[in-house]
Amino acid sequence: MEALSNISKLIGFDIRTPGIVSGGAQHYDTKAAPFKPKSKPWVTFDKYVNPSVFMHIDQLNSTKSTSKKKRALISQGANQGFDLFMLWDDIMDMMVNYTRDESAIDAAFAYAWVDLSKYGISAPADETFEVLINRQINPSSAPEESILIGYDIVSPYFISALSGYDHTQSRSGFIEIIRRNINSVGLISSTTTIVDLVNIIRAVQEEIVEDPFFIIAIFLLWDNSGYSLVNSLDSKFKKKKSI
Repeated sequence: MEALSNISKLIGFDIRTPGIVSGGAQHYDTKAAPFKPKSKPWVTFDKYVNPSVFMHIDQLNSTKSTSKKKRALISQGANQGFDLFMLWDDIMDMMVNYTRDESAIDAAFAYAWVDLSKYGISAPADETFEVLINRQINPSSAPEESILIGYDIVSPYFISALSGYDHTQSRSGFIEIIRRNINSVGLISSTTTIVDLVNIIRAVQEEIVEDPFFIIAIFLLWDNSGYSLVNSLDSKFKKKKSI
C-alpha cells in the first residue's frame, strides 16, 4: 500500500487561533456537531468555523467592526495565494504580515491535499480547484519540524464535513463511521490508513451529496495557543518529516 506521504500535495499555510469558533458552528448543539471536541479546541480547515487571524482588505465592508480590530489586514497583491484562497503560498510572506505579538494565542498550520484518485476518489472537476493544487508553494513541502495532526474532509467551498455542516439529520451509521476515526481536536486521526480514508470520504459523499469532497492533511508548524495541541493527541501520532 502506498504511503500517505507520497500522495499529498502542499497547498498553503495559515495562522489561526485555536478555540475561536464562528459561523453557524458557534450555535451548534451536540447533535448538530457530533464531532466537536469536548475539552480541546476545534481544529479545522474550514475558515468559516475557525477563521484566519488575517483578513483581506476587501472584506472590510462585510465584516463586523469588532472582528476587524482583532485581525491583521492584508492588502491586495501581498500574496497570490491569499488573494485567491486566503491561504498563503509563501510561508515567509505569511510571517512578514503576521503583526500580532507573542501574547497572541495563535497556531500556524500547513495544509496539503491528499490525492486518492488511484483509489477511486476523483478530485473535483473544477478550474478553481486546479489552481489551488497547482500553485507554486514555498517551501514545497511541510518543514521537517512540522507535525501531522490529522485530516479534514472539505468541499470545494472549503466547508468541512466534520465541522461546517449541521448533522442533526445525519444517519447514525454515518456518525459512527466518523466518530471511531476522530481524534481529540475533531480531525480524522493521523494514523488512519488509506483504506479507511477512502471509506470515510465515500461515506461523506453518500451522506452529503451536494459536493465532491476531498481530504486535507493538516500540519502544525508552531503553537502558542496554550492548548498543547500535539500533546493532546494520541501518543501513537508520530512526527511526519515530509509530505
